[in-house]
Amino acid sequence: MISSKDIKKLSAYTRLNLSSEEEKALRGDLDMILEYVKKLKGARGEEAYAEEFVNVLREDNEPHEQGAYREVLLDAAPETREGFVKVKEVFEDK
Repeated sequence: MISSKDIKKLSAYTRLNLSSEEEKALRGDLDMILEYVKKLKGARGEEAYAEEFVNVLREDNEPHEQGAYREVLLDAAPETREGFVKVKEVFEDK
């Protein structure tokens, strides 16, 4: 069983501000998950092999003309520059 102290640490790591009711609910959920994992660890299964591999994805082709939606997407963006969507800087120059 997971302790209240562990729940508080977890919420601090994840920067979640949990109420006491949410802590209790999370504790119960995590206890159930951990119990299920214990059951899985103890399970023994036979090796199984797929008899036939089937590709369930679509064919890899071009569904529309290249650039067909470019203007629509650029118009929907909050800010653009020189034909590109402008986003916040992610990396710092050093």
